[in-house]
Amino acid sequence: MKVGIMTMGKPHNCWPSSDRHAVARLPMMEELLKRGHEIVWLGDKTSERDKKRIVERKAQGNLANIRDLSDRVTYIDDKLWTDGTLAAALVSEKQRALAEKEGKNVSPERIASYRESLYNLPDVDVVLMECLRFPIYRMLRGHAIIDYYRNKVPVFIFDIDLWLEGEFSHDWNAKKLLGSYWKGDEYIAMTPYDEPNKFFKHQWTFYSGYNPEDYSEEILDNPKYLYGYLGSDYERWKQFQTFYAGIAKPLGNGNIHVFGNWKDKEHVAACPDIHFHGMIDGSEVSNTLKNILVQTNIAKTGYEKVGLVQYRILEVPLSGSVLLCDAHIKNHKGKQVLEENMVWNTSDVMKRIHEIREMPYPTRCDLIERQRDLIRDRTWANQTEIFLTKVEEEIQKVGLNS
Repeated sequence: MKVGIMTMGKPHNCWPSSDRHAVARLPMMEELLKRGHEIVWLGDKTSERDKKRIVERKAQGNLANIRDLSDRVTYIDDKLWTDGTLAAALVSEKQRALAEKEGKNVSPERIASYRESLYNLPDVDVVLMECLRFPIYRMLRGHAIIDYYRNKVPVFIFDIDLWLEGEFSHDWNAKKLLGSYWKGDEYIAMTPYDEPNKFFKHQWTFYSGYNPEDYSEEILDNPKYLYGYLGSDYERWKQFQTFYAGIAKPLGNGNIHVFGNWKDKEHVAACPDIHFHGMIDGSEVSNTLKNILVQTNIAKTGYEKVGLVQYRILEVPLSGSVLLCDAHIKNHKGKQVLEENMVWNTSDVMKRIHEIREMPYPTRCDLIERQRDLIRDRTWANQTEIFLTKVEEEIQKVGLNS
């Protein structure tokens, strides 16, 4: 079976990102390849700059955590669709005029060729796409993919950040390209939450998996950091203040370490007792998490209502760290997170960190193993089988309706 894939990332994890969803599909792709399926890459091709970075990362010796499928997927030769200038000119007369003033070729013929390039897509049996966010050329490619394939093969879109209903399906780029917005019945919405969404006519709950080989069973006796957070400053400042900034001073200088994209200087300045380390590669995530004793999973406002959480819900315990979780997040207590590790406020976090810090090593290991038990079955091997079963069902539906 040919599986067409389009993501926010690339077919490797050697690029700076604390957003694991962007590379979470790589192990699923490996599972598909193991089963003899062909991956047709519909997104950005691995560039020479990417290849150089991969070589550099391998030279550093972190081979176990590097995942590179660049040479195992089938690419589309046409790269015109990645031209950002033509993308902007296609959807904006103002941008077209500006590009023309700068001496760039944005003639009607050139723009027409660009539009054709967006639709230059190969035959596949199913499409798996992440909800795309930026830049414009990638958004346009995503809309063209749905438009081209929707009446031919099943199109699955993974709703990573609750963007699928709003920012993507009602993206003005879609209206410029297609003449209208999406109605919610053109694709199968893969939601990592089970809360129903009336906009989606075809909603299917599907959770990300994990690859056991990416994580060792080791739990460090003395992790390097007491408390930490792996994530960026993306609309979670309120939650970060409650579960991190609010305890920084009483917890002691140097005891909280944050890894991610924190460009807001005011936010960083407001947390003088927290160490901000900046972005790390996806291949470095597991080793970083392993060296943090306790972490709290937080979600931006709106996520808690449907129970959407980061990929960290898997990674933290699998890496050997204790996972706490904001208790405001719906449908997680006792399901994906141990009830005793749900925390409501700053005092809850302080109390739980103190308890964990004072735990004997075997007791802490037992705590982490019990958390692992809640998600142990969610390997990518199992999740891929679930996906393929669903694909077969949807292919039959398409055949019946064609």
